[in-house]
Amino acid sequence: MNWPMKSQTNAEKTTATRQGKQMLPLLVCGTCLMTALLALPASADNADYAAWRQQTLGEFQRYLNDNDQAFLKRLESDWRAIDLLRGEPVDSVPKPDSLPEAPSLPEAPEADDNTPKVRIAALPDITIPDLREPPQFSPPVMPPRGGQAVEVSFYNYDLSLPYTQAMQSRFDGPPSPEAIAAYYKQQASAPMDNTLDQLRQWQSSLQLSDWATAQLIGTFSEHVVADDTSRTLLSWFLLLQMGFDARLAYQDATSDSGNVWLLLPADELVYETSFFTLDNTRYYALPIRGPVDVSGPVRTYSGQFKKADQPLRFSHVDHFNTMGEPIEHRLSFSLDGQQQTITIRYPLSQIAYLDSLPQLDLKAYPLNALPEATRQDFFRQMRPLLNGKSEEDAVTALLTFVQTAFAYKTDEQQFQRENYLYPLETLHYPASDCEDRAALFALLVHELLGLPVVLTDYPGHVAAAVAFSAPVKGDNLTLDGQIYTVTDPTYVNARAGMTMPEYAGQSPAIVSLFSDR
Repeated sequence: MNWPMKSQTNAEKTTATRQGKQMLPLLVCGTCLMTALLALPASADNADYAAWRQQTLGEFQRYLNDNDQAFLKRLESDWRAIDLLRGEPVDSVPKPDSLPEAPSLPEAPEADDNTPKVRIAALPDITIPDLREPPQFSPPVMPPRGGQAVEVSFYNYDLSLPYTQAMQSRFDGPPSPEAIAAYYKQQASAPMDNTLDQLRQWQSSLQLSDWATAQLIGTFSEHVVADDTSRTLLSWFLLLQMGFDARLAYQDATSDSGNVWLLLPADELVYETSFFTLDNTRYYALPIRGPVDVSGPVRTYSGQFKKADQPLRFSHVDHFNTMGEPIEHRLSFSLDGQQQTITIRYPLSQIAYLDSLPQLDLKAYPLNALPEATRQDFFRQMRPLLNGKSEEDAVTALLTFVQTAFAYKTDEQQFQRENYLYPLETLHYPASDCEDRAALFALLVHELLGLPVVLTDYPGHVAAAVAFSAPVKGDNLTLDGQIYTVTDPTYVNARAGMTMPEYAGQSPAIVSLFSDR
């Protein structure tokens, strides 16, 4: 029995015949159709009808969504010209090509019974996960009957995502408000719940950060549709449906396809990235699927999709751990007259993920914890070198490690651009400069010693300062009534309290850390 055709009236059949095509269910009066569809049971022995009923209900509900209708009105007419500006440089003061060393490692003052001893927190007794084995996930959401799914490789995870026929639609011709609105309407009218449900499931199962979620959507779009403009529009549409404050902008076309860009706000300052400001919010042309180079006047719409107001949050990018065969990197340094070697294990794909992130504010870098398996393995090797030491000697041991286990190179020398490194990247690359070492050192002091630590930001140089339980001789500063002693992980051989000579007497900007972690 063909339920859709049986529900048609004679008048409707006449209209369908006159139009020379079969009557579509959505041409029936909206209220009547919804009532009929909800009243009729889905027979177990009529799978075609059940699939049709579910899909039609989904399409009908999406088509009448008030938020979609209001947003479409804005897209059709409410556009304005706005300047897209070049991104701000992350650091305009050049760093020295080479750094001074303290003449020799000064002797620590004699410790007495009242000297605070460092208390190394015990690591939890856990089974370190195998980086090569994927975690177990709940069963995937199945695509609708007759639907299709695309297989996506995402940082060595093999993921399956269903897609609709509408998502394969190509955006042809130059961009315009009318064309973009028509594209949105086409996508919004199609059943997309399976795609969104599966994206949310991978987001939850893999603990994807907002950045990784945006990248997954971009990767999915690349697999579904062929040309760049259509991929950009599909990513924009899906990000909106996932609740992100995504925005489109375009420049007047000089070719048939024109130039269309995806922009998103962030919860952190983003450097080296083009942006425009709308309603006191910066929207960045973020490199979700690679570098983006655009500036000049663009056109974008006013207002926003009502349900999409979330900026990209970069405060917890470390929650996502990639997968893959771990590599080993050995770091050697001398401590207390003995040669030490520390072995760091991590998947190379984690470095690729960190490298994909845009340049953020300095304070973001020490907050990026190491992947748990890497952290556990690394800290088990470091703890014996610190146990039983005074706080000052333990800090000096960490200073010695960070000062001497890596070669020094500026970012321009190593990467040909300014490139702040996360702690894992500093452990990975053969060389690093001052802000990279300061971020790693701050993380180690915080996690291994549990002492308050801040970054000290001089023009062209970044160091750190630690709040000891008892006074330490040397250079210090005061923050919120607490005394911090200068510690410079780039000034080789320097103990706590020693400032690099060319910065002595200067008052650095203080970067507070870990207060909200």
